[in-house]
Amino acid sequence: MLKHRSNIKNNRQSFFTNKESAMRAWRVIAVAGLIIFSHSALAAGRLNVKIEQAVKSVSSDKPVSNEQGETGIRVVAVNLGDQDIEVLDQSFPKTNRSGLLMNNVFRVLADDGSEAPYFGIYVNMEGAQEDVYVKVGPKQKKAVDVNIQLNYRLKPGQHYTVSLRSPSLYLNRPKLAFKNASRDSLRASWLEASSNDVRIFAGKQLDAGLTSPEKRLRKTIESEFASCSAAQVQHVEQHVIPQSTAIAYETLTEYGQQTKVQTFDVPPYVDMSFEPTARFTTWFGVHGDPDDYLPDDQFNDNMVFATWYRLTSDSANPKPPVSITCQCDPVENNISPNALAWVSPGMLYQVNLCPRFFESPMFPTVYDESSQVGTFLHEITHFSDEIVDGTIDAPSGYTYAGTKALAGNRALAVRNAQSYKFYYLNLNFN
Repeated sequence: MLKHRSNIKNNRQSFFTNKESAMRAWRVIAVAGLIIFSHSALAAGRLNVKIEQAVKSVSSDKPVSNEQGETGIRVVAVNLGDQDIEVLDQSFPKTNRSGLLMNNVFRVLADDGSEAPYFGIYVNMEGAQEDVYVKVGPKQKKAVDVNIQLNYRLKPGQHYTVSLRSPSLYLNRPKLAFKNASRDSLRASWLEASSNDVRIFAGKQLDAGLTSPEKRLRKTIESEFASCSAAQVQHVEQHVIPQSTAIAYETLTEYGQQTKVQTFDVPPYVDMSFEPTARFTTWFGVHGDPDDYLPDDQFNDNMVFATWYRLTSDSANPKPPVSITCQCDPVENNISPNALAWVSPGMLYQVNLCPRFFESPMFPTVYDESSQVGTFLHEITHFSDEIVDGTIDAPSGYTYAGTKALAGNRALAVRNAQSYKFYYLNLNFN
């Protein structure tokens, strides 16, 4: 009996001893896990983006002389982490040899709330097989100097607030660390880095006239046409432009039919209403009362008209004709090999076509497939002329699904080039 009780006591002691050992083991495992997790977190890269005023030259700390006013800025991206990061190329400022931006990444607002029109370059990367990234090592930085007045039409004597239009996107580890992740998986891993804003003052306009659309009204010179083959020029002139023009006219006609006008013998004599089709609301949301003529509605109305107007070859129209080049040199023009086309909004109405453009079908057969007519319509909306300022490329509104989702944000949808492209093509891939 005593032996039995002794065994019970020993078993109890053994049980508690084992329990305490197990708990200690779990604590060790938990602490080790926290250490590993903490090390992993510390090892990841972290992007910090800052906009600085009074740009300094790359080789010295002296401010760059700016006779046009204090419109020079520097954007600095710093990797604060312990691993390489990869910054999405299109989400960070990029310039060519002439100092022109290759992407409209800034929002430049005057004190009255109006946005300065962009006159840099738009590069159409729709349908590219891979996203382009720029690597920034641990504790390293990447700096880009930008003259805002060279790339945006500013009014002399006014102050502006400059900020990034959207946060910079990045991977907090090297792309190789994601092994064989798909493009969509990599995009799902993107992190955002916001930045501050800065104030600038616009002095006199640039002598070069790069911000003046009036000084860009010209025909394409022969040497630029020579960059395209005779077959390419013939194909665009006989097929792409006529097809695009016909679609733009059909859309303008349908758009006009949505505005209903009633007349009365007593005040207010005329009443207008807008009765949108499902085609319209899919891409642009809800149009306001025509009598109110809100800024978003005005932009929307003008852009639908302007697209057709820009494409027409009516000799009675005092405007530059649509012209093309095939200048897409990655060194001279700093154009990505993945580009479809590119334009500068003030270079009316010159569309620069890249090899991928001619490899695309005339019309898309599935959603997010690039096409020649779709690309041409997209590019035509980017120009800024006497009718309306150009559209932008909203980062969240480039794919078919992303563009559809923008309809809930009318102010952005009516200014997004892809929204017009899909509206004009009137294709439904549900």
